[in-house]
Amino acid sequence: MLAPLKDRQQLERDSADPQGDLNLPSAEEPASHITRLETEIATLSLALRQARRVQRKNATETTRKIIAQENQISRLNELNTRLRQRLERFEAGQRVIELGCQMQQLGAAYSEQSDAWQHICFLERTISAAQTECERLAGERDAAMLRLRSPLAY
Repeated sequence: MLAPLKDRQQLERDSADPQGDLNLPSAEEPASHITRLETEIATLSLALRQARRVQRKNATETTRKIIAQENQISRLNELNTRLRQRLERFEAGQRVIELGCQMQQLGAAYSEQSDAWQHICFLERTISAAQTECERLAGERDAAMLRLRSPLAY
């Protein structure tokens, strides 16, 4: 992309006579011709510098976009691979088998826990019965002690 020319006449002159620069200047105006050529060279040099600057900027921007797109493609490829593997496991029934194994493990753990809970309930009833028996025996002991100490027993 070239920068716009400041001197529009130059462009019109070039398109009207493409060989116009090859004509030698007339003897009457060599200084003005040299000045015009120097101006033209300066204008073209500036336009070239601006075009190169724009081209570098565009190249840098395009490179950044390419890198970002390549990173995005890489990330999407990895995601695609993971999803494909997951789908293959589902299609192969692997996930169903894994869930079945987990269910068996949980069932076994529940059974063990249920047995432990029943044992705890049994132990609580046994302790409660033992405590009641201890209280009854303590009452009998206390009554027997009172009978032994009472004056009527002699």
